[in-house]
Amino acid sequence: MRRVLIAAVAALIAFLYAGAARGLVVQWLTSPDASYGVILAGVSAALVWKRRRFLTPDVDYPLATAAALLTLAAGCVMLLAGLVAADLFVTRASFVVVSGALIWFLAGHRALRAMAAPLLFLLLAIPLPELVVPRACDVVGDHCPGSASSRVVSRVIRKARPYRASVQRAGEGAGK
Repeated sequence: MRRVLIAAVAALIAFLYAGAARGLVVQWLTSPDASYGVILAGVSAALVWKRRRFLTPDVDYPLATAAALLTLAAGCVMLLAGLVAADLFVTRASFVVVSGALIWFLAGHRALRAMAAPLLFLLLAIPLPELVVPRACDVVGDHCPGSASSRVVSRVIRKARPYRASVQRAGEGAGK
């Protein structure tokens, strides 16, 4: 019975997240800024495979089961909000929340603890939204090409070049 439940849940998850997963893989493979996601997803999959023995069902307390169901509901709300608002990041992040909640509900808190690192790697594999990246670059400063502070520095350098050239010419004339 439990295997049938797990198979049904897996089919439902595959149906709900097929479009988001397809778009994420395309973004990983075509965008140089998001290509790190392939590596992180691979690391996540390797960790899940290495820790698969922890995915056996564990006796859990009713309070933990209720908390897992609340977390699952929150992940479903995130999915709906992401789909309605056409926000890819929220939709993709909801997959991680739903996956964690399902692991917690079906296998217990021991399995959730074992899968915490793979879930974190999977969350980090999701590229940040385009609106967040420029603002983050402004905070970081010169480390991001194209950021506001690097543009200011390049303007100052461009404006300083004519002065440097005139100073050099004046120095050359004085030495003659």
